[in-house]
Amino acid sequence: MKVPRDRKTDKPQRPKPRPDMPLSPQVNRPRPTPQPNASSSSGSSSSARSGSGSGWLSEAVAGGGVSAPEPEPMPAAAPEPTERPFEWQPALIGATLTLSSVAILLVLVMLLVNWRGSGGGPSTAVADQSPRNTADMTPVAADPRPAATPTPTPTPRPAATPAPRPAAQPQLAPRAAAPNDPDNPFTMNRPNVIGLPARARTAVVVDAIAKSKPWLNDVNAALRAGLARPGGGATVRVFYLSDRKVHTTSDQFTATGRAFSDTLTETQQKIKPAGTSGFWTSFDAALASGADRVILITGRTKWAPVLEMMRNKINGSPRKPSLSVVNLDASVPDLKKFVSEMRGDYESISTQQLERWRQQANR
Repeated sequence: MKVPRDRKTDKPQRPKPRPDMPLSPQVNRPRPTPQPNASSSSGSSSSARSGSGSGWLSEAVAGGGVSAPEPEPMPAAAPEPTERPFEWQPALIGATLTLSSVAILLVLVMLLVNWRGSGGGPSTAVADQSPRNTADMTPVAADPRPAATPTPTPTPRPAATPAPRPAAQPQLAPRAAAPNDPDNPFTMNRPNVIGLPARARTAVVVDAIAKSKPWLNDVNAALRAGLARPGGGATVRVFYLSDRKVHTTSDQFTATGRAFSDTLTETQQKIKPAGTSGFWTSFDAALASGADRVILITGRTKWAPVLEMMRNKINGSPRKPSLSVVNLDASVPDLKKFVSEMRGDYESISTQQLERWRQQANR
């Protein structure tokens, strides 16, 4: 009988059982004969019936009229099932791989533990566990063990070099005061009027017209500084010409010093540079005060037409005072010559020079 095979694996295919096929062969059994009823038959009747029945069956077989029932054919014996080849199932494969992995890991862990405990590698551990037959073994010189590699000595870290401290800077000595400019009216140690010495009965005329605006503040500061110093018997009166009016510090000459400087400051706060005329009013007031010396502070430049009149006024005054001039931002030769004739001093000073002197005094 030809056994069917699987098309994919070419292995014998296990036949599928049919519902009408018995799983195992059965032995032919004779059909059961009908049993007589044992209700109320007697012995004679049962034997007679038995005899008559037997005769009928015999006659029928002998005469050939009735044929005995043929036994039913037995079904063909089912072919014995062939052994099914073993097939790997996915679940079985996964479980097998998992167990194999666990076993491998355990072996590796054991080898690693032995290697660390013996101080050598895996080969050393295996060599130590292998039995040796020392009786038949010719002594062999052991291989020289490699020289132990010396443990490298850690290089000592260089000691931290402290950062050098900067050398202590020598303390600078206090800066010596700049030597006093002998011409600086702000730093002179004696009473002065813009550098000119102040003496007894000195009348100062400040020509505070509109043209004096660039230098008036510096002139006022120089007067406060120079006349705040006492000494020398100097007495002073200051006259301001502003907008045709004359303003004075007091009605009489006052000694220089701090008190006079305060009075001068109050007068200066009232003065504003304004106007162009009124010069003769302020000049006459200074001559009438009985001064022995008149100092004129002005920025005017046209003096030739009035010089002769000034001479007449000075000579006509009771005390005939000397005349000195501080000319701001101008230098007039005719005026300088006239001042020399009037026994006075002439100074030509620029506004920039006054400002430099003031800055030097404030350092």
